[in-house]
Amino acid sequence: MNGMIAVIVRPEACQYTGDCERLCPTQAISRPLQIIFVEENDMELYSDWKQKVVYSKEAPQPQTLIENEKFKVVLVGLEPGQKLPPHPAPAGAYHFLDGKGWMTVNDERVAVSAGATVIAPENAKRGIEAETRMSFFAARGA
Repeated sequence: MNGMIAVIVRPEACQYTGDCERLCPTQAISRPLQIIFVEENDMELYSDWKQKVVYSKEAPQPQTLIENEKFKVVLVGLEPGQKLPPHPAPAGAYHFLDGKGWMTVNDERVAVSAGATVIAPENAKRGIEAETRMSFFAARGA
């Protein structure tokens, strides 16, 4: 237990069925994030996002997981000290998978770390600064 949260001691042995979460009466169990997208009977499953993320000392290299006329999802890896400067964009959700740093939405700067989710409204200026090696995915309207 980590406080009131049950954690997986050996995540590499977890089958990711979700049974533990469904059966736990207090919802104390959470498991690592899986990214699953289903479209027209095709499904992409990224059970280990660490194999898909790219870290580059030169510049961030977002990996597009899906993009169409309505929706875009990218997986981003940042090295310590790298930044995505504040920029306006469509409404979006940012979920931090690993590491820690800062996210700015308009003029509000908040600390983020693994497990944090930030929702940015339409046209809000958003930026990200990595203190440690960090990864996150961003989903937004196109």
